This record gives sequence, structure tokens and C-alpha cells, in this order.
Amino acid sequence: MERNEVLVAKNTDELISYTKTQPSANELFISSVTNLDKIDSFHNLQNLKISAFKAIELNDDAIIDGSNIKKLKALKTLYIENDDHIEELSLPCTMNLDTLFISSCHILKYIDNLFYQNRLRTLVIYDVPNLDKSFYSKLISFLDNSNLDRVILDINTYTLFTDKELEKLKEYHVLFAEKIGIKDNYIFTPKMMEDFHSKVLEIYKKVHDEYKDLYKILYEYYDYVRNTHYDEESLAKRQKFTLEGGKFYKYANRYKSINSSYKALMKNNAVCEGYVNLLRYLYNLENVDLYPVFCNYKESSHVAGKAFIDGVEVFFDPELDHRFMNHNNFMISKDEFQRNHDILFYRDNFDIIIEVKNKVRSR
Repeated sequence: MERNEVLVAKNTDELISYTKTQPSANELFISSVTNLDKIDSFHNLQNLKISAFKAIELNDDAIIDGSNIKKLKALKTLYIENDDHIEELSLPCTMNLDTLFISSCHILKYIDNLFYQNRLRTLVIYDVPNLDKSFYSKLISFLDNSNLDRVILDINTYTLFTDKELEKLKEYHVLFAEKIGIKDNYIFTPKMMEDFHSKVLEIYKKVHDEYKDLYKILYEYYDYVRNTHYDEESLAKRQKFTLEGGKFYKYANRYKSINSSYKALMKNNAVCEGYVNLLRYLYNLENVDLYPVFCNYKESSHVAGKAFIDGVEVFFDPELDHRFMNHNNFMISKDEFQRNHDILFYRDNFDIIIEVKNKVRSR
């Protein structure tokens, strides 16, 4: 094997085979496996990336044990994204870790040994909604005693911090990310985040001064978001950029802004995902977790939203209701939603990425 060759394991058999034939590998990309029981066989592994919408050998509710990662003593970079099977992650105690990147890991609750990583330079954690809340208070102390020079957190964690803690985050220029699309993000600077949240609080106060019932509060937020203008001009510019050879992952923040809650709120225009992201941030203030639903509407790619309210699964489509100036897609059932929408996937219904791509290509 060449020194810089990256091993790619697409299933458990391949991973186990590599433990026997390539135990000295220093880079490994895991796209779909049953478990990580043999991961510590790679004694020289420095770079590990785990990225899969669904481990194809697993049931949807299966749990992968991530504790063996702590035995990778040479590990320097760890990327885990789009995973719904690792509930607890243990990092190596050798403190060689330089970069930790975790995104869209929806059942991850604990990250052990993180705050002993005194060589850590880059810490990115966003769209990890079930991460234990104590993590964020411990992070504040860690900032003062670490060598971190780049930290990115999820925008929906902003409300977990006290005013004093937010000042500390600002001092260290901590950035905030909002998940957009399948595996991209929109970045908020500290000033953007501060201005955005201040305006959100104005809406929050106005709604709460008038209403106490949760249903009415959610309705008012929805109505506010529904009145956002659809940004056809910016979308046309982005489509022109794509036609000229641009790739989505190469978009500057300005090209991605139309998918963000920031532009929806601060500029009052966005595309469908921006509507949903703003609604998600507002609903988060009421402890209602709303997630994007990637779908087709009349054979065009589209994003709506889904939440569980009082244990009932309900769907939302504020952008569609903006088009027709009604509220017909506020808190509707899945059956009602599917009359006009062809669901591709959402948080607890992740299709294998190949299937998603095939559906998109077949339009």
C-alpha cells in the first residue's frame, strides 16, 4: 500500500479484511459498517472518517459501540458525519488529536475524554441534537485551558449559554453553523449570531406578550416565517454558477445564504430550506424539535419540516404556504403531507445516500 493511500471500508467484511492485510494503514474512510469492534487493530491510524446515511447492515435502531476509538493512540484527525448509530464516543487518551469534526450525528449523547485533548486545534460540532447539555458548560472552561484556534458549534445551541458564557465564546471568536442540504453548512460569525438572536428575541417577546397557548405560539411563528419572500434572484445566480461548473460544496457563504435562517430573518428572503431553518430556530425556543424533510414537490426538489408535538408526528411547509398565501401546510399529518409531497428522507428516515442521489437524478 502507498504511504498516503486511503483505505475505504464499505462493509464489515472489508473492514475486518483490512485489519489483517493493512494493519499499518494511517488513513481510513468507513462508509457503512456493522460495528467498530476491530478498529483498534489499526495501530498506526492517524486519520479516521466515518460517513454514512445508514449503515446498510444494521436495523434503524441498532447501536454501534464507539468506545474502541479510544485505543487509536496515533489518531490525529477524526471526522464523523451523517451517522445515526453511534450513541457514545470515546477519544484516545494519548492527546495527539488535532482535529475533531462531528456533524449530523443524531443519537450521539456523550464524547468521553474530549476535555483532556490539550493538542486539539479544531473542534467542529453541529447538528448533534442529543449531545448531553453539560458538554457546553464544560466547553467554556476548556476554552481557557486549550490550544483551540477554530471552534464551530450549532446555532441551535446558542440559547444554552448564559450571557457571560456568550461573551467568552465571542472572545474566542467561536463560530456557529447551520446545517443545510445533505452535508453542508452556513457559517455565522459571532456578530451575525448576536444580531440574529437579538431579532429572534424581539419576535419571541411580541408573540409571548400576546399568546400563552403553545399551539397559537407555534402558529404565529409559522405565520411570521410564511411571510418571508422567496429569493428567486439569488437562486437564479446560484443556478448559473452551477451551470458554469460550480459545485455546491465549493459555494461561498453568499451562495449558501439563501438556504439559511439568517437571510430569511435578516433580509426577509430565502428559498424553502431557509424558511424551515428559521422555523426550526424559533420552535427550538419552545422546546419543539423540528427537522428538515427533503422531498419533491411537483417533481422539483424541496425542503419542508417535521416535528413531534404532544407525541404526534406533524409536518410543515411554510414556503409552499407563502406561494399560495394560506396555512394549509401548518401542522398536518403525514398522509396529508404526502398528497402533494414525495418524501426522499428526513432525520429518522435516512435513505442510503446512493438511493437519494438516484431519486434526485431520476427527476
